[in-house]
Amino acid sequence: MRLAAISMIRDEADIIIPFLRHLDALFDIVLLLDQRSSDGSGEVMRAACEARSDWLYYFCDFAGRHQKEAINLLIPQAFRLGADVVFLIDGDEFIDVQSKSELHDKVSKLQTATTALAIFHWFDCIPATFDTWQFDPKSPVWVRSIASHMPKIAISRPLYEKYSDIRVAQGSHNLQNDISNISRIELGHFLHFPVRSRQQIVYKTFRTSIANFSKNNLMNVESFHNRQLVDVIAKRELSNDLMASIAGRYCAMSTYRTWARFSDLGEEGFEFRKLSIPQSDLFLKAPQQPDFNRLLANCIREFAFENLDGGKGKISIDANVLQFEPIPLMSQLVGKMNRTLSRSAHYLHRCLRWSKRMASSCHLRPTQTSTPPREQDGLCPNGTDSGLSATLSAIQSDTLR
Repeated sequence: MRLAAISMIRDEADIIIPFLRHLDALFDIVLLLDQRSSDGSGEVMRAACEARSDWLYYFCDFAGRHQKEAINLLIPQAFRLGADVVFLIDGDEFIDVQSKSELHDKVSKLQTATTALAIFHWFDCIPATFDTWQFDPKSPVWVRSIASHMPKIAISRPLYEKYSDIRVAQGSHNLQNDISNISRIELGHFLHFPVRSRQQIVYKTFRTSIANFSKNNLMNVESFHNRQLVDVIAKRELSNDLMASIAGRYCAMSTYRTWARFSDLGEEGFEFRKLSIPQSDLFLKAPQQPDFNRLLANCIREFAFENLDGGKGKISIDANVLQFEPIPLMSQLVGKMNRTLSRSAHYLHRCLRWSKRMASSCHLRPTQTSTPPREQDGLCPNGTDSGLSATLSAIQSDTLR
């Protein structure tokens, strides 16, 4: 069984080497998407792809947070390369297994379940200190004993072959298209490290906000937690207690508040333990600690409006470069007209099916009249308009086709 991982990364220099060594220990095929990293992460990703024959490097040359569009472009590529299961994993996530064989045992259930989607839930993790920039996978951390409600998904080859148009939603937490008969199999957990240091979380919050604004997302629904983080940074001191509260329930609180003392995490359902994250011996040169002011300036300098809503643009791929491609106004109008017609036909089809069911359930019978209607007057023998009846029949036939 060949396992593949797809990961989209921007400026994760503090964790990039442990993350890539983790992928190397568990996966046969790796597709890395570098979204304009300027902190040294891009160089590390390219070096890793040069060292491994089944690793591919892609450069995401766009400003917006178009994660789902980029991931959906590369899922077919991973299966073309021979993947049996494709994992969608971020740079701050590690799979909670001891070895590659253990991961194989978990996903082997997917080979016979042709309509099953693999689900992994987060274990939120809190580092022992927020004052160290470099992430060390060997250092003990606080791990929450209760899994987060937020899932991450993996797609098997049988599921992809049955539904080749399958699409993942933003963040790879679920599917974008509604396929009703897909079941879900809980296979394990990801260890999640969204908050690793004060500098890292501040820069991550600002960088993600700029990328969301670029695609016309004000973060009222998608990325709502990032909007909450902006408010926290603007109004409050990033104390150890607050940082631990954010990391311990990332994406799980409607409002970030201090719910735990950093010194009392053991009483809040966290276990302080050393992790056994699988790591290979892949040699990679560690990047230097970046200048966060310069990283933020690069994000602002590269800002551009890249709105994909309503068919105004798309993410295209050329060789190993993904980029935003605006769609001409005339094509937008034609696309909008086609979508409107499609929705109208779908709605009409539903109305016709509903009316037939209602007529059948009510057992309607023709009304007897003393003077039968004449067909030359435009009426059918059952008292309905013959022109209207013929029109509805034609529309129904055409819609059902």
